[in-house]
Amino acid sequence: MFMIFFLSLFFALVLSMVAFLQSEAAWWKGPLVAFALGVVTVVLLFIVAAEVPQGGNLPPSSGMVVAAFLGTVLIGAGSGLALILRKMWSPGKIAKVVFLGGWILSFMGMMTLAFS
Repeated sequence: MFMIFFLSLFFALVLSMVAFLQSEAAWWKGPLVAFALGVVTVVLLFIVAAEVPQGGNLPPSSGMVVAAFLGTVLIGAGSGLALILRKMWSPGKIAKVVFLGGWILSFMGMMTLAFS
């Protein structure tokens, strides 16, 4: 429970930070970074997949693929939300709303996965 709480808090903080930065940046910067990190994720996936022995365990380097994928998702979601909301609200309000929404959704999602 303790780890779920702080992991969802971390996800919400990263999502909020990306939304705040994207709300003041040019429209193409956030999606471009998400796309570039997605390409890196695919390349890492092919590199790590070549290392997996037949019927063996995943190597420790598979954590890089998971981290790159989570980064792609968080950057893409944060920049997308900021692009939608920046015409209506100030950057500070965007960061607050995205943080609260992201924390509630990620905490509830992790709790549902943990106890179902």
